[in-house]
Amino acid sequence: MPRVAEALADARQLPAARALLDGGQIMPGLELARAILAERQGEGEAALAAYDAMMGGRDRRMRAEAMRRATELRLARGEIDAITAARNLEQTLFAWRNDADEIANRSRIAALRQEGGDATGALALLREAAALFPDRQAVLQPAIIRALIGAMEQATPLNAVAMYDAHRELIPSGGDGTAALTMLAERLVALELPERAVALLNQVMARTSPGEARAAAGARLAMLHLRGRDAPRALAALAASHAAELAPALQRERALLEARARAAQGQGQGEASAFAALGPDGDEALAEFLAERRNFAGAAAALGRHLDRAVQGQSAPLQPGLVRALVRQAALLALAEDAPGLAGLRVARGPILAGSPGEAAFNLLTSDPVRGLADLPRLQRELELFRVLPARLDQLRMRSAMAR
Repeated sequence: MPRVAEALADARQLPAARALLDGGQIMPGLELARAILAERQGEGEAALAAYDAMMGGRDRRMRAEAMRRATELRLARGEIDAITAARNLEQTLFAWRNDADEIANRSRIAALRQEGGDATGALALLREAAALFPDRQAVLQPAIIRALIGAMEQATPLNAVAMYDAHRELIPSGGDGTAALTMLAERLVALELPERAVALLNQVMARTSPGEARAAAGARLAMLHLRGRDAPRALAALAASHAAELAPALQRERALLEARARAAQGQGQGEASAFAALGPDGDEALAEFLAERRNFAGAAAALGRHLDRAVQGQSAPLQPGLVRALVRQAALLALAEDAPGLAGLRVARGPILAGSPGEAAFNLLTSDPVRGLADLPRLQRELELFRVLPARLDQLRMRSAMAR
């Protein structure tokens, strides 16, 4: 009878549960059913008091079930966090062993650990469950994969790579696996480990069918090859990941990368022609390309065309990206030794930079370009003006020192 009453209360068959409990007033073992009924009727305080009382009882099953239900109820009421709930539920694994329930309990504990930011702990718990119950591997596999991906996201880049190397057979072949490997590659790039990132992105390309995900991976791979000054491999990555009907932003990114790669293979004055087909969208990328090749006047002109469109109708305060671009344009004009251009830029753009983080740098570059360029390394650290600092800075620092 106690198990029947518990099942009725848990299934929210409240009239039937009440009738059964009222008929068994003096029968022992109904405490858990009454506590479940109180919880289902919205009497949280009474239910918690009953669960807590049962935790000190002698019936191991009821003690473990009371601990589990009290934990879930306190979590739902916001009285404890996910990690505390996971720790409480772990005690129930030893309070009452039941193979039928243990997989579900371990999966719930792992989910709480992952929710609380401990995906590594969730992974360890699930791997232990798989070892204890090898016949339930298929049931546990989705949760193990989620925990592994979560652990890779939370770990340091090098530890994440170690996890991947140790469990690469668990990485799924679908979108989740592609996203995990791409995320890991991005973290390796940030850690300045491009060779490992390239290897991972090549794996993404190999395991992904043509479409948006493969096209995005190909774009990232092309970008890394361009950073390594390997235009042929960049073009090969883009060709191998070609797909129709991509999102406009991804189409634009890939077109810009292709233009950069083709321009890098060009010769003489025709180098920049690869950007021409992109129209206005190509001006900012063209400016970066020309600056890397020390054509500072051309870079300033291309960036100026981009900014003419970008700042149209804008007023202070500008978005940080536009502030950096305007300071970058001033730096390019200073590198080109274009005094009239600097004077015109100061008049045209100075007012909309008022009060911005780049105002002082812009004013220094447009009024005293030699001193402004001598300070460019600091500005680069603070504002990230260029992907790579121009090579002429040493010569300009010497000129600045002589001027002092």
